[in-house]
Amino acid sequence: MKIKKNKNNIQINIFSKDGVKSGKIVLPEDFVVSYSPILLGQYLRVFENNTHSKVPVRKTRSAVSISKRKIYRQKGTGRARHGARSAPIFVGGGLAHGPKGLKRFLAIPSSFKKKALLLALNLKVKENKLVSVSSFFEFKKIKEVLEFIKKVSEILKTSTNRVLFVTTEDSYKETSRKFSNIAGLVVRNYANINAYDVFVSNLVVLESGLFEKNNKENAKN
Repeated sequence: MKIKKNKNNIQINIFSKDGVKSGKIVLPEDFVVSYSPILLGQYLRVFENNTHSKVPVRKTRSAVSISKRKIYRQKGTGRARHGARSAPIFVGGGLAHGPKGLKRFLAIPSSFKKKALLLALNLKVKENKLVSVSSFFEFKKIKEVLEFIKKVSEILKTSTNRVLFVTTEDSYKETSRKFSNIAGLVVRNYANINAYDVFVSNLVVLESGLFEKNNKENAKN
């Protein structure tokens, strides 16, 4: 597939593993989308709604573990008529009209998901919170990653509360195994990231290998 040149020329800084700027990288033309806060906001609302999987549910009189027999005979006792102790008026009985655990999962088209991801990435570009690194294989120790995050965040003047590393398919397993235990660091494969991951991150670091092929083809055209 022939990739067109990026007419809008969206560029992000590329850093070495030491946290030093080593140039710029041009993002593919597919990243150029018109900003739509309504679409992005709709995606975030749907995503957050579907992550709340725990829905309250209370047992009805048919579900409680208690005897279902009639507690005393209907007539001749002088007391009110009652059935089983599973009735809602008794302690230990079922709850009447309680939450039933029903949850409505919202859906959004896959095309909207892809555009929402691009919108989130473009937003990070505008906020100067999207950068690139030559390769995550260059990081050998956790100390190196922490120093890299600290230096880059100081240059970009952003927080390090949540940092997203977006890897290629080849480097995901090793990067995740080595550094996923760092507090505030989230490691994702590019094929599995979504707009929410990008939007809530204070710093997004892409591996340049994601776009090297595109840049080479652009250079030929």
